[in-house]
Amino acid sequence: MQRQSADGLSGWFAYSYGRTRYEDRATGERFWGDFDQRHAINLYAQYRLTDRTAFLAKLRTGSNLPIPGYLEQRGEAYFVTDTRNLTRLPSYTRLDLRANRIFNYDKRRLTLFIEVLNVLNRTNVRPSGYAVRPNGEALGVTETLFPLLPSAGILIEF
Repeated sequence: MQRQSADGLSGWFAYSYGRTRYEDRATGERFWGDFDQRHAINLYAQYRLTDRTAFLAKLRTGSNLPIPGYLEQRGEAYFVTDTRNLTRLPSYTRLDLRANRIFNYDKRRLTLFIEVLNVLNRTNVRPSGYAVRPNGEALGVTETLFPLLPSAGILIEF
């Protein structure tokens, strides 16, 4: 779904659903694909206050992917198992906000912006290379993505 407007509110919404399942006919093994993300939602909104000032918001959320490999989660720990891609990463959610102000000079343009990524300061993780102890416990399975991250910048067009 999409709404376009030169003034006021515009933006779009997208939902996707997908499943990726593999079957190895030689071994009979069946497992979910490494990139099997079932649900994903993306929302983008822009509000133009004036022809030079705009506020933007982006929301991304999804059910996330399996952790590639033969692992299962027991409490907070991960252990080797005989089923591939059994354990999934926790759901992913990120909200980013931005404000722009444009200044026009003859044939040049200066844009000032401030932006905050991961406004909700949500702890999102991704798979990481891991090591396995002799007892079957896997260490370093996930790593944390960036926390709340403010920034400011200047864009010069000439």
